[in-house]
This record gives sequence, C-alpha cells and structure tokens, in this order.
Amino acid sequence: MPSHPLTLYDDDRQVGQVRGSAGSAQTPTRGGTHTVTSKNPAEAMDSQTIGFGDQWSLKAKWVVHRTASGTFLHSAPWNQPVGVENNSHGCFGMTDADAK
Repeated sequence: MPSHPLTLYDDDRQVGQVRGSAGSAQTPTRGGTHTVTSKNPAEAMDSQTIGFGDQWSLKAKWVVHRTASGTFLHSAPWNQPVGVENNSHGCFGMTDADAK
C-alpha cells in the first residue's frame, strides 16, 4: 500500500506524522511548510467557493485551514482507506482519529 505522509511540526520539533489522501494530479495539494490559520471541529465545505461549481457540499470534521486559497486538512471518511489514492481537490484528508 502506498504511503502518503503528512509530517507535523511545532516550530522546529517534529510532533507527529499521519497518512492521508492528498490532491489529484489535476488538483494537487500544495507542498512545503504552511502555517495553521484556523482550526474548527466541523466546517461546511462547498465546491463553489474554490471554483468547482456545485460538485459537492459537505460538512467536514476536524478542519485545519492552512492557505488563503482554501486548502484544508480534515477528516475524510468518504475517502477510505486513506493513504491509497490521492484524489481530492487539493485538501489533505485523513481518518477521523488522525484529523482530531
């Protein structure tokens, strides 16, 4: 099974690593170092806000907002098992437990 890791840091200290599913080849997840801008236990997400028409509207759990353009880390129970295929529209989805 392929691994799609996300390494978590607090300043320069590694504090964890989780597996997940990132963006597809057409809509890749932005790599690099990012700062958390907000965290919410649940958040409504709508494809229209990022230019994908009315493809989806959902409520994601354990949401971490990390870019101004709408890239999030969040629970993605609809995309299981995580770490097998990168097929999101740029977000990084993971299990409920890892997202929390």
